[in-house]
Amino acid sequence: MTHIFNQSRQAALFLAGLGTSLGGLYTLFPQWAVENLNQLTYVVDNTIFIQRWGFMVLMLGCSFFIAMFRSAWIKPVFCIALIEKLSFISP
Repeated sequence: MTHIFNQSRQAALFLAGLGTSLGGLYTLFPQWAVENLNQLTYVVDNTIFIQRWGFMVLMLGCSFFIAMFRSAWIKPVFCIALIEKLSFISP
């Protein structure tokens, strides 16, 4: 199993980085992203929170790209991603 992961590590990190970086749309185009991707009504007062979340996810995605070339980054990036994803489901 380890051999399979080592062979496909670059591709897995690239796909994880690409998918995670798409959250940056909330930073660049908050109204479009909320209305079209989430199918929610855009509230102008929440713009700073939407953009902050989008920027955080964008930076995590960029960290996955860096981890493609620096293997020491892999475990910390996955731990940070796990904490971030757990914050979505915690009460």
